[in-house]
Amino acid sequence: MSKLSLFRKILLLNSIIISVMLFTVFLANVVYSLYEYQGNLRFLNEIFIHISKLRIELNSQKDDSYKAIFLENELKIKHEKQNFMATFEKASQNNDFGSLNILIPEYFNNIDLYSNFLVEIGLDETSGIEGKFRESVHNLETYLKSINHKDLQILQLQLRRREKDFIIRGRSEYVDKVQELISTMQIVIKESNIGDNNKNDLNNLLELYLEYFLLFADTRDKITQLNKSITTNEIILSEKLNTIIIEESQNIINYKILIFSVIGVSIILTVIYSYVTSKQIVKPIKQAIIILNQLAEGNLDDALENMKVLSNR
Repeated sequence: MSKLSLFRKILLLNSIIISVMLFTVFLANVVYSLYEYQGNLRFLNEIFIHISKLRIELNSQKDDSYKAIFLENELKIKHEKQNFMATFEKASQNNDFGSLNILIPEYFNNIDLYSNFLVEIGLDETSGIEGKFRESVHNLETYLKSINHKDLQILQLQLRRREKDFIIRGRSEYVDKVQELISTMQIVIKESNIGDNNKNDLNNLLELYLEYFLLFADTRDKITQLNKSITTNEIILSEKLNTIIIEESQNIINYKILIFSVIGVSIILTVIYSYVTSKQIVKPIKQAIIILNQLAEGNLDDALENMKVLSNR
């Protein structure tokens, strides 16, 4: 270092300062990219939470406003899905999300199926599978009242209880009990003294009732299973998104620490190097002052000797 000329020392100092500045700018750009990436992740998480809430409302209690709310939420979910996928694609440019690339399409496919099944089962009491099922129940009750057969009416009441048990609890054993009661009613009809036309009509009504009940039960079971699957997906997706957000927050902190460390070390080194260089600048000036004093005092030999030393620097 001492063999370098003053000009080269100053040039080296400037090079170090510029290099540190460029490296700091590079790190700052990395931090900015991480902030942008983290912002996309947080936005993804917000959209995901909103979609989850809207999805839950799709299967809320049916009332006069249910159909309108369902259709509105379905449109909102489609819109939020577009926002989610656009943001996810943007965030994917900075990171490989691994299993999320599989889980997210699966999640939205399940929501589409879930929505379709809810429409299929019926958005009100008069539409879809549930509407046809309720109509078959009403037709059977009305016909049994018209023929006034007490045993069949009692069995029909038991049938309604088991049907409501299934609707409330969703257990398959109640489906089996409904089928058993239908079989019992068919036997009673066969052994009764009612007219053949009435028997045929009742059997047709029972078969229609059973057909729509089984279809209703099967669709409800699919909705229940899909709901469980979607809920599981939501838990997994939420955990993974939050984990990535936490990791990126830590990365940002680490880079900030690195930036401050680089700046701090560079300042210390610059001060030390500037001090050493300044001494090299001041020393010849002091030597020149000594020479001038020696010349003023008439001490030519010492002045010439010092001038030789100064010229060799």
